Amino acid sequence: MNTFQKMKLAALTKKIEKLIRQREAGDNKAATKEINLQLELGKFYDQRSYDKTVPYANLLALEAYRAAGMLGDPNAQFIFADRMLQQANFWQNYANSIHGSNIHHKYADRAYNEAHAHLDQAIMHGHILAKRIKGLCFIRGWGIEMNTEKGANMVIESIKEEGTWDKANKIFEELGLHSPEIFASLMHQVAKKE
Repeated sequence: MNTFQKMKLAALTKKIEKLIRQREAGDNKAATKEINLQLELGKFYDQRSYDKTVPYANLLALEAYRAAGMLGDPNAQFIFADRMLQQANFWQNYANSIHGSNIHHKYADRAYNEAHAHLDQAIMHGHILAKRIKGLCFIRGWGIEMNTEKGANMVIESIKEEGTWDKANKIFEELGLHSPEIFASLMHQVAKKE
């Protein structure tokens, strides 16, 4: 990280600290400004995730998104949840490996719980991608009981809400739902709804 970037980080951190004090003192406008700066801080750290001069940049970015999400920003809630799902899936796969143990299952459960709490909040705010990923969680059984029908309905609803039926095949492929069996099941759900 160069001198200019260090100065930018220091200024950003100082502004956030000031806004936190204002928000805690009851200034509601400070929360909106803080959300924007927390998102900026998260992006700042994301851009330096492979920079050896910024250790733990990925964790610092995650915490910035968590902070913005806790203040009610649906995009931050989604980003945080998506990253926690990645962590949870890692720990779940590791727990099921020859090196896994009970502690790894606990790590996975904790990450899944956090991810789902933030996904649910983002969905309540109308975040379409959060609904789509929650549907994928139901389909795959990631941290919740597997329910293919409910998951398929959520994925389909998200596509309808977004108005992207013309990109449905690409969306299913991106979600890993492009196998003939899963795609047939999803299309069966569409047919039942119509």
